Amino acid sequence: MLAPISGTRKDGRSSFRALKDYLAQEVDSETGEIRPRGEIVLSANLLSLQTAAAEMRGVANENARVKNPVYHYQLCWQPGERPTQRQWEGIDKPCAGAQTKT
Repeated sequence: MLAPISGTRKDGRSSFRALKDYLAQEVDSETGEIRPRGEIVLSANLLSLQTAAAEMRGVANENARVKNPVYHYQLCWQPGERPTQRQWEGIDKPCAGAQTKT
């Protein structure tokens, strides 16, 4: 598994709502219809996809030192890797003894 970190937005702004929309929906190139992108796994700390952006913005606003709170990384599997749903749902859990960046 690879976990590339996405760059910042070209306009230098961060938006939880824009990231949520980008991850959760796509535009059909033929009809222009907005449709769900695929299956969404939310952190147990979030109430719903509909409230996720507001919840995350609220938490970020609690710390005045946070200038750009949106951090996006992707989980990518190598060709042929087929994790089970249980494996990919648990991938965001820290490993025992893992160091976190502060």
